[in-house]
Amino acid sequence: MEKEIIETLQKRIAQDNYTMEAMKQWIAALCEGADINDLLLEMGYKSILIYGSSYLGYCLDKAIDREKVNVLGIIDAKFVGGDNYHFSFNEKWPEVDAIIVSSINYFIEIRQEIEEKKDILNTKICNLDDFLFQM
Repeated sequence: MEKEIIETLQKRIAQDNYTMEAMKQWIAALCEGADINDLLLEMGYKSILIYGSSYLGYCLDKAIDREKVNVLGIIDAKFVGGDNYHFSFNEKWPEVDAIIVSSINYFIEIRQEIEEKKDILNTKICNLDDFLFQM
């Protein structure tokens, strides 16, 4: 039991450290004058959905200039749905150029789950981490 608790705590610390490193990279890029909106447009992403409503997803949602890139909503497994901006995993999502996964610690698993949905065949699935290290 104690070993399981320690392993759980170590995993959580590693996840938090990775999130902190991502935020440090983002802040450093902002200090250098980088703009995630410009990067998204350069990649051809004019409309996006954000997957994940944790801190990184919240920051990404706030960082997007709606006059440049259209954010059509946020997807999260814990959402029940019911409005036109917050989508549960099982709802039909609006068509977008890309889904940006802000849950960087679980990107591979989330990408696989998203790819299994039949209604997003032509949508690019991106890891927020990739953008942060390109800025």
